Amino acid sequence: MNRSVFIGVLLAGAASAPSIALAQSATATSDEIVVSARKRDETLIAVPVIVSAVRGEELERRGITNLDGIARIVPQLVIGEGAGSRQGGGIVIRGVSGPDANNLSDQAVSVNIDGVQVAKGNVRRMSEVDLAQVEVLKGPQALFFGKNSPGGIISIRTNDPGTRLEVGGTLGFETEADEMRATGYVSTPLSETLGFRLAGIYSTMDGFFKDVSPAGMFKVADRSPDARSYALRGTMLWSPGDRFNARLKVNYGHMKQNGMTAATQYTDCPTGQRQSGTPGLSCNIGTDLITVAGYGPYLSTVGGTLNDFRADGRPHSSQSQILASLELSYDLSDQISLQSITGYYKTRFNSAQVIWPDPAIIPAASLALASEQISQELRLATDFQGAVNFYGGAFYVRSRDETSSYVWLFGGNLPSPFGTLTSPRQFLNILYGQRGTAWSGYGQISIKPTAAFELTAGGRYSYERKRLPVVRQGAGLGQLVLDSSREVATPFRSDSWKDFSAEVTAAYRPSSDLTIFASYKEGFLSGGFNTSNAPAVTDLRYRPQTIRGFEGGVKAALLDRTLLVNISAYDYRLTDLQVAGYIGIIATLNNAGRARTTGIEGEINYTTPLPGLRLNGALSYNNGRYTSFPGAACYAGQTPALGCTISGGAATQDLSGTQLPRAPKWAAATGFAYETPVGRDLALGFDGDLSYSSSYLSDPTSAPRGRQAAYTLLGGSVRLGAEDKRWQVALIGRNLTNRHVFQFTNEVPFTGGGTGTPAGTLSDRYGAVGRGRQLMLQFSAKFGN
Repeated sequence: MNRSVFIGVLLAGAASAPSIALAQSATATSDEIVVSARKRDETLIAVPVIVSAVRGEELERRGITNLDGIARIVPQLVIGEGAGSRQGGGIVIRGVSGPDANNLSDQAVSVNIDGVQVAKGNVRRMSEVDLAQVEVLKGPQALFFGKNSPGGIISIRTNDPGTRLEVGGTLGFETEADEMRATGYVSTPLSETLGFRLAGIYSTMDGFFKDVSPAGMFKVADRSPDARSYALRGTMLWSPGDRFNARLKVNYGHMKQNGMTAATQYTDCPTGQRQSGTPGLSCNIGTDLITVAGYGPYLSTVGGTLNDFRADGRPHSSQSQILASLELSYDLSDQISLQSITGYYKTRFNSAQVIWPDPAIIPAASLALASEQISQELRLATDFQGAVNFYGGAFYVRSRDETSSYVWLFGGNLPSPFGTLTSPRQFLNILYGQRGTAWSGYGQISIKPTAAFELTAGGRYSYERKRLPVVRQGAGLGQLVLDSSREVATPFRSDSWKDFSAEVTAAYRPSSDLTIFASYKEGFLSGGFNTSNAPAVTDLRYRPQTIRGFEGGVKAALLDRTLLVNISAYDYRLTDLQVAGYIGIIATLNNAGRARTTGIEGEINYTTPLPGLRLNGALSYNNGRYTSFPGAACYAGQTPALGCTISGGAATQDLSGTQLPRAPKWAAATGFAYETPVGRDLALGFDGDLSYSSSYLSDPTSAPRGRQAAYTLLGGSVRLGAEDKRWQVALIGRNLTNRHVFQFTNEVPFTGGGTGTPAGTLSDRYGAVGRGRQLMLQFSAKFGN
């Protein structure tokens, strides 16, 4: 769709993209969305923060079951699986992200679930059931969410027990992937002061891709990804009096599927067909076809400390997660409150599969990642009637991580010295252990010289330390066991960083219907160690990433509060942006010199005069670019004419002025919701939504053929049920135009060549490709007294 035509239609329809934050009717004050972007309850209009929020009822109505779905309706939020990322892919806001391809690094956009902050992509799978509200805070968040988060925060609050018995659930059947999804909850008071809630989810899916691996190439399944998952959450809420309450939440989740590359597909073939492995085999770009071969039976017999290969040769991956939070809130007086949040998170991921989708060349990898963290946060807030108030606190987290890679190469036409089908060669056998501690303190003062004006100023001081007590490597068939004798004597096993991030905001609220604000903010992401490859280099360290800049906006309720408008602008500069990815099968991690993101965003929500009809939308323009990045790695086959030069034996390019990866210039979404009574005590509803993204680059080398083209996604639903929502039947469609979209791509090894020379030839590319069309029939019911 032509961009100018699309934007014209968007504005003419009085709806811009994802007005999630304003998705509910605003005709009455009681129906306004209340957010906790500053860790205190404020209406969406009043809070001087750029935030999008959506309630759990809205997620259910739109058929959104995970954070990946929310990314389709929040402009400049990109969430996607990475091809081979053990962190479960990356989370990007306005082009700002962390090095998710590095297994032990933190991400620049954190996820905060019920007060517990986790800077790993995998944790997003713990937020797929019984949600009360999701808030997406854009830009650096240094003060109120534990560790500094320079790209933004996705804050999730799950439902608490109520004061009466409630039972509910949904059952859905999706036709394109043969998916069944069931959710349920029960909530009940156990006494006048104690409540309990239990929620769960179970899903099974045969796969939305058809596997067309040739016969005899270790083909193991007809569909992919073949996935099973379940999760449970228990909540206890104790409120013995007006001044104290305690909330305990414990989550457990487990998922398994046929390998972490089960949705990996070729995304570009410059010659029109595959260059290696199985020459002549179709690349299947943009189709529902995929090649996900197994690795055969041999590798299960070779032994090794890290060996998780199966005798049947079937690719597999599994992950278990535990997330727990204990929140204690106590009002020391009518004006002073104290809060304690204790958090615990543990995850274990294991997999064995072919790394890239070619059944003739077998790069088989047995990979693992384990993480554990315990955190403690204390917060103090005042609510004096005078002009001055104070907010402050302290945060501490201790972490323990371990990652391992056990990789073999063999195939029918591999170049020497790699293995053959009958004589595989060990390529990688490494184990890293990392320990980390971080503590910080923050404070903010709020001054209101008049009832309409507020000035806040504060900052967070952070100290963080990481060390590598375990660095072990084996090579060759005789070194399969990684015990203490295989420890590598690498220097620089420990590093630490200090930072102070400031924040100043001025807000003007002449009425409850208008807020005008401007802010200066800073953010910080700690450095670390590149643990994705063998420790061939003497220094594995990379530097911290910092961000600073300005943002501001106007929020207004117009037309008797039926029209909610939010317009904002920002300008941020980043230093030492952490850029991670893959060149062939080698993981890279570099600090880009400098980058800058500038843009403008708008959201609207309109409750029309027609009863039951709401329109919503959002539109975003973002200019995210490297302002200085000399010495960046070239992409395979890049020639001197295309900007690649060889110096000191390394092929490098200057990416200064180049668009940041996963930073589309334009992003938008628009939608409507209509519900009307029909018959006796029945309601009929219709929803429609459209999201658009302009093109963006997908890898750290800024390879032009790794660019995701502009795309538009369509969705909608039809619902019939009781007016009181006791039961409902819905037909929900997503991505109705069946577009397969990718966020991250890599080069296919053994393709392309001559990098840095005039004779360079471009490589094929592959990546994790998103789900196509979805059609789900969903039944829901709820009961209570």
